[in-house]
Amino acid sequence: MSEENLDLVRYPIGKRPKVVDVSPAAILNYINDLESLPTRLRNAISGWSEAQLSQSYRPDGWAIKQLIHHIADSHMQAYIRFKFAIAEDNFTVKPYDENVWASLEDATNSDVEFSLNIIDGMHKRLAAFLRSLSPAQLKRKFFHPELGELVMEEYIGLYAWHSNHHLAQIIGLKDRMGW
Repeated sequence: MSEENLDLVRYPIGKRPKVVDVSPAAILNYINDLESLPTRLRNAISGWSEAQLSQSYRPDGWAIKQLIHHIADSHMQAYIRFKFAIAEDNFTVKPYDENVWASLEDATNSDVEFSLNIIDGMHKRLAAFLRSLSPAQLKRKFFHPELGELVMEEYIGLYAWHSNHHLAQIIGLKDRMGW
């Protein structure tokens, strides 16, 4: 696979945006994307066998099951970060090594249903929480050691992108394999 094709497989909706639209309409769309992710994710892998879930979406990439467990891990982190950013002044994110987490036993050999259930409930809570935020709360800032200073509304957009990014990787594999 050429480097250009590999980039299209790795970033099917483009690389993480440096700037996201933070208009009220865009924020609502991001929240809707986050809220609908569990259904869209389940639909994407409906009927897949263990062998299909164990398939990597790209050369040297994670298996689909690792990707689903990663989404649960990452979005639990995001939910907690959103809450800390509202509850604490000058909140600093504690980063984690997603590759290490994706290589742990629970991400390589656990049933994806465990993480799908987490994603189902957590995204309902996340959407409800985000919809409850006032305009002033959406402007709250916090610090991410890898990304720098972030504003809540930007982080909402980044996690909507993250959701759509990984879903597109799964759908891309499905389409390439004719599943």
